[in-house]
Amino acid sequence: MGLSHGKVVHGSDNGIKAYSHAFDLNGSPPVLTANEVKILKEMWNTVKGDISKVGVITFVSLFETHPEVQNVFMSFRTKNTSDLEYNHILRAHALRVMGTVDKCIYRLDNREKLRGSDDGLGIRHQNYSVKIELHRSSIFQLMGPQFISSIKPHLENMWTEEHERAWENLFQLMCYYMKKGMCSI
Repeated sequence: MGLSHGKVVHGSDNGIKAYSHAFDLNGSPPVLTANEVKILKEMWNTVKGDISKVGVITFVSLFETHPEVQNVFMSFRTKNTSDLEYNHILRAHALRVMGTVDKCIYRLDNREKLRGSDDGLGIRHQNYSVKIELHRSSIFQLMGPQFISSIKPHLENMWTEEHERAWENLFQLMCYYMKKGMCSI
């Protein structure tokens, strides 16, 4: 799968938005169906070969469409997004994030492990002084749509609305647990 960084359109018409779903952290987490879990695992096996590239494309696109997010990362504040594609710090962070997606997909069969790892990730972000207010419409919620926009063009021959919904639901579930973790401190 040859991934490439396509042109990103800035502004509100770019089709990439944060999830509008307001999380009730006292309620139940979002649910994925058995079929969505199957879809995610199958598609992830296709994407996984270029995991580092997918991560970098996701972050560069996120920074291009939401420049305020780039400023949250001290290492990237003064960098031009075109230079970040080859930045080893961004590549390492993107690989960690994609590793988290990998763990989440394979922990969908064990929700307690999934909840524990994502709660822990939220706690770590709180410890990094990432503010929950920033994440209400958040970097966490922006990541899913950016990830989807990064993989979708390269999976067009198999992509359906059901596939998109499965990825959206996965990232909503991850956001839910991460925010719960951030609020637990």
